[in-house]
Amino acid sequence: MTLTPTELVVLGLVIEHPCHGYDLDRTIAERGIRQWADVAFSSIYYVLGKLETRGLVRSEHGDGPKSRRVYSATDEGRTAATNAAAGMLSNAAPAF
Repeated sequence: MTLTPTELVVLGLVIEHPCHGYDLDRTIAERGIRQWADVAFSSIYYVLGKLETRGLVRSEHGDGPKSRRVYSATDEGRTAATNAAAGMLSNAAPAF
C-alpha cells in the first residue's frame, strides 16, 4: 500500500497517540513539520478521511456534547506506515 508523504506524517502522528484534527494541527506546528512537509490545516481532515476509508485509522466520538472525533491507528495502519517509511528511507538520496 502506497502512502503519500502527507498521509505518512498524519498516520505517524496518529500512531503516536489517538487524537483529533486540531491536536494534529497543533503538533505539526509545534514540531515545525510544515517546514519540510506539505501538511496544511485544511488537508488534515481530508487525509484522515482517506486513511479511514482505507482502513488505516478508525474514529470515535469523544465524551461530551461538544466532543470531537478522535482518530486512532489500526493494526493495518501501523503496518502500512512501517512499510511506507522503510520504502522512503531505502530510496532516500542526499539533498545538496
